[in-house]
Amino acid sequence: MASGLAIPPDIARLLLQRGIAGEDSARAFLGPTFAQLPPPRSLLGMNQGVAVIEQALSQKMPVTVYGDYDVDGITATALLVRFLRLLGLAVTPYQPDRLTEGYGLNQQAIRKLHARAMKQHGVAGVLVTVDCGITSIAEVTLARELGFLVVITDHHLPLPHLPPADALINPLQPGCPFPDKNLAGVGVAFYYCMGLRSHLVEQGFWPETKKIPNLKTFLDLVALGTIADVVSLTGVNRVFVRAGLEVINQKKGDAALGPGLNALFELANIGARGITVEDISFRISPRINAAGRVGSPETAIDLLLTEDPEQARSLARTLENTNQQRREIEAQVHEQALALAGEEVRQGRRGLVLWGQGWHPGVIGITAARLAEQFWRPCILFAVDGDLAKGSARSVPDVDLHQLLCACNQEHLVRFGGHAGAAGVQINTQHLEIFKKDFERQISIQVNPELLVPRLWIDAHLNFQELFVESFLSNYIKLFPFGRGNPEPVFVVKGCRLTDLQVVGPGQDHLRFVVRADNMSRQGIAFGFSDMAATLREKEVDLAFRLRLNEFRGRKRWELIAQDMVIETR
Repeated sequence: MASGLAIPPDIARLLLQRGIAGEDSARAFLGPTFAQLPPPRSLLGMNQGVAVIEQALSQKMPVTVYGDYDVDGITATALLVRFLRLLGLAVTPYQPDRLTEGYGLNQQAIRKLHARAMKQHGVAGVLVTVDCGITSIAEVTLARELGFLVVITDHHLPLPHLPPADALINPLQPGCPFPDKNLAGVGVAFYYCMGLRSHLVEQGFWPETKKIPNLKTFLDLVALGTIADVVSLTGVNRVFVRAGLEVINQKKGDAALGPGLNALFELANIGARGITVEDISFRISPRINAAGRVGSPETAIDLLLTEDPEQARSLARTLENTNQQRREIEAQVHEQALALAGEEVRQGRRGLVLWGQGWHPGVIGITAARLAEQFWRPCILFAVDGDLAKGSARSVPDVDLHQLLCACNQEHLVRFGGHAGAAGVQINTQHLEIFKKDFERQISIQVNPELLVPRLWIDAHLNFQELFVESFLSNYIKLFPFGRGNPEPVFVVKGCRLTDLQVVGPGQDHLRFVVRADNMSRQGIAFGFSDMAATLREKEVDLAFRLRLNEFRGRKRWELIAQDMVIETR
């Protein structure tokens, strides 16, 4: 492979370790292009979905886009609203309130949307869902009874019975031939736009005097939602994210990107350099998510749709304040849940099912993710409010959370939905204890105990002279972006010394250092390793790390992000 692709053997090994075998597969992975994308019509339901919008155009019907309140749903909503408005349709976005309406379609919202559409347009029109709806049988039935044409676009796992929509577009639905089952909700919405655009071009919808919409301009939103939803960054998603990041970095600071994202990047203090997957995951997504967690999701939607720079700056500041509020609430819930989790682990629990009165439903998902990673086992946190407990669940690699929930006694669950890594659950408060025992029993039946032991997988033992050469680094960049399905490689260098040790960070938790090995030196940082500062002085260590290309004031340099270290005893 290395010879055929003219790449270093160590890069070829990294590809093979990710299941990419053969020159054609490797070439496609290293150079993802739109030519690799499956056609829109390979999604089951695409033709029906296109027909619904064609009917809306011919009859001048209004469209409501109903999306989830997380980053995936918000970006998918903004994308579809912007595209459908370019077609000349009257389009209204709608996101449910997490606290009062909960996840997905709900009947109260459908009735409200119907009344609004009838008042403004005299007809219900079209209801399109994004990132939700695949399990909403009763709600879709009601919507159609009220006169809506309903199009479901979703990427979550369906139940045995599908909702009676006019069109249902989901790569996971039975019988769908679409080859890539890992799309995010925004990816499905983008494919819907691809299908619509392709059909309308064939029908001559745009005269020669009118410019056909360039779907590439929507890839910023696709990249944001796909990264934030932590889906596999392989196949179609890899094409989307790679191209989307290019669009963001080419247009950043330019009006073409849109005032909303520019204001958000500026507020996060990353406007002067390249935007990375890490920036979106840890600095942009939390700000957008905050709107749906402890504020109003309309703030985030308005930010992504506004064309007014001043309004964008104002909305971005609102999101910043909301995110700070979210952090404070999350810290309180995390402190309480951490104490409960520690006791559960001491008692030998393989799964964590925890609940608290008054916990904010908007932060339990983040806290569940942190506890799942810390204790390396599936975690479900419930916010108890009277007779109903609303839960958010997160899992660890190779432990299918959705499968575990499906195996539990369904009489104990009011509703649930999600996928292998994350899920939302509702349950009657009186059933919490019995569900906890049932969930633990299913883990003991289905999950190999070895999967509940955290491991750090090492990709290669290399020395600095092999790593820090242009032929390796220039090809290493082609492996970007890293994420689920394409994990960031971990390297080990043995017998190195860490010098210039400095304890840094707001909580003095981190350790900055210079690594010296093989007559070379590189800067690095170890998050959470500050307590080892004194121990490491004058010692040789085996260092496990990831490479990071940092940019500061226009200068780029490779640094080491320590993952673990072992002090040599010889």
